[in-house]
Amino acid sequence: MTARPNIARQRPPQFPIRATSALLSGAVVLALLTLAVPSPAIADVGSWTRLSATAGGGYPTIANIDEPTLGRLGPDLQVVWPVQTSTSTAEYQQAIVSREGRATLRATPILTGWAELTSDPRLITVGGTQFLAFSGLRSTDSSDPFAAGAEYFLTSADGRTWELGQGSLSESTSAYADYGNDAVDSAGTPVWVGNPGTVTGIRWQSGTSPTIPSPTGAGGSFSLTGCCAYSAAAARDDSTGAVIAAFYSNSNDGAEQGVQVGQILPAPGAFSQAPGSVTTSGGSADSLSPDQRVAMVSRPGGGVLVAYKVGYPTTSRIRVWQAGTARQFDIPGSSGARRISMAAEPGGQVWVTWIAGDRVKSARLNATGVVPRSTITWAGPPQTSTLWKVGTSSGSAKRLDVVITASGAGGSINVWHRQALRR
Repeated sequence: MTARPNIARQRPPQFPIRATSALLSGAVVLALLTLAVPSPAIADVGSWTRLSATAGGGYPTIANIDEPTLGRLGPDLQVVWPVQTSTSTAEYQQAIVSREGRATLRATPILTGWAELTSDPRLITVGGTQFLAFSGLRSTDSSDPFAAGAEYFLTSADGRTWELGQGSLSESTSAYADYGNDAVDSAGTPVWVGNPGTVTGIRWQSGTSPTIPSPTGAGGSFSLTGCCAYSAAAARDDSTGAVIAAFYSNSNDGAEQGVQVGQILPAPGAFSQAPGSVTTSGGSADSLSPDQRVAMVSRPGGGVLVAYKVGYPTTSRIRVWQAGTARQFDIPGSSGARRISMAAEPGGQVWVTWIAGDRVKSARLNATGVVPRSTITWAGPPQTSTLWKVGTSSGSAKRLDVVITASGAGGSINVWHRQALRR
């Protein structure tokens, strides 16, 4: 097994990863149902709005690995992202966007002066309180509990004033060098999942611990026989209360490669390979990294949907699979997808949004998670080039919020927002 270095802010490469061993014989490939998309029924609301405030030529900066996280603040959208403020300091900033798509707060710090912060914090709402799961190193002082490298958290009652939680979400002290990070609200309890820098698999913990790090045995884990695991994600099945986790693996064991999905709570189960997430060619197993958090969402009415790339060395299509079932289908017109995110409307619809070249695309699925009803395609923000990350949220029926990061003038990367309205 190849050892993975424990280096803060290191991430998997932004290109396909190849494994050399064949898939296990006897793997069953389930039948696909590819469906046509009717005429678009989505309208633009406004245009791209820049939420961050970086410029070429100096600090502050946003990196191409930095992944904004989206949450709901009542009817509003809340967006949080990391910013490097100097060679030795980092902070998290936030923006708030109204239901109508107007930025009412931009580029406002919520946690400052840390020596290191992870690139993929996760914003959720727990019991009416905003909750941000993250890791980092506040200082290099060994007596500082927030220099231990555990998973930490911030809370806010109003979404504007934040407080650092006095405890942790992990017994791992290598969460600061994570390769994947997510959190989900499980009926009022935060659940963390992640790929800490020294773990060739996934770890999780239900609830916070008053100690830093959490005591041994506070969480659970699943380990691969080969290396490595990235892009951890989780979602809660609202019909059963089960928490389902996923991650991407480039293990040299073909059965362990691709997108791996399994139940972690209330009791851990076996992880299985998402159908079609690995391609076998010439006796070797190949797969495409999601290059951001695995796209997962709780399906309205029950179940968890996972969206991922199919094909190699480029994406031939996006597949949506209801975890643990035979239900799966491909999204037409999704070839070339590089990043994928998902969101559910309160009214029961599901959105899949992805980056393809210099375009952002969204497809809407009906409440069964089967039939794409409409799609929309946007060009990137003006005077931008490469699009890096994408996030999706829907806080009200028929309304979609999309956030991306994109390179602009002078090489600076900024966070952008746009909205669509379903007719």
